[in-house]
Formats: sequence, C-alpha cells, structure tokens
Amino acid sequence: MSYCVVTREKMTSEYDGTKRVSVKYQPLGEDTAIENGNVVVLGGLIDGEREIYTSSTPAANSTVASLVLITTPEVLADERLKNLSDFRNEAGDVATGDRLFSGDIFSVTAEGLTGTDETLVKGAVIELQAGTKLKAVSVLTGGSTQVGTIIDIVNDKYAIQVL
Repeated sequence: MSYCVVTREKMTSEYDGTKRVSVKYQPLGEDTAIENGNVVVLGGLIDGEREIYTSSTPAANSTVASLVLITTPEVLADERLKNLSDFRNEAGDVATGDRLFSGDIFSVTAEGLTGTDETLVKGAVIELQAGTKLKAVSVLTGGSTQVGTIIDIVNDKYAIQVL
C-alpha cells in the first residue's frame, strides 16, 4: 500500500521553528496511525509532556488556524521498505506537524487528497472535509473551509498554496 508523500516547499515553519509542533493523532482519545500530508486539529498538551500535543480529526468547518499539516521526516526502520510512500506515522508515534499560514506552499501525492480527475487540476479549490485528507473541488462547498488552491502539478505531486 502506498501512503501520501508530502513536501514542505515554502512554509512559515521553515523560518520560524515555533510553527512546527509534535503531535499524537488521538481521535476519540485513542492513538491512531496517520499519513503524512494529512491535516489534524491541534489540541492541548498531553498530560506530563511539555512539547507533545494531542490532535484530532478536523470537521469540514474547522478553521485553518487550528490545523496542523503532518510532515514527519520519513525514516523507515524496515530496510526492505525503501520508498517514501512506504512511510506512515503508526499509532502511538509522535508525528511532526506544521501550522498553516497564508502564502505557505506544500505539495502532496494523490494519496493525500480526495477528489476526481476533474477536480485534481491546477486551479482547483482545496477544502476541508470531515476527515484528515484534504478535498479538491471545482468550487467551494457550502459549510466547508477553504484551505487553499492547487497552483501546480509536478511529478505526480499537487502543489497547494494556503489562502
């Protein structure tokens, strides 16, 4: 199975390390696996921790300011797995996340998006849905939060600029 591959192209967190956070994905309070390139809602600090936050599944109308893009460096302990697409954050892992700011640019492979061939095109709107994957649509769906737009497609990766 292939997982989403994310590239941090131009992110505020590259210049300001306080915009990167460590998170555990814990929807309903239970450790759960999550792919890079997915988004989560940042929660509070985990009891007894000073730098690790809880995170949960976004709703379609969550605010961009509450989101974190999962961007953990792909380190594969199993030497048989050699592709970036073999990596995901397993349940209980501490993942790396980047807060999203207007003008940020990141790219994801198709595994990180939901949409159709008609919507996975340059100029498509990227919005939230009730889930961790971003959704590509032709026009913003009522009640959903627009995260950004697809500004380019290169090497099977969709470059997204945050609004």
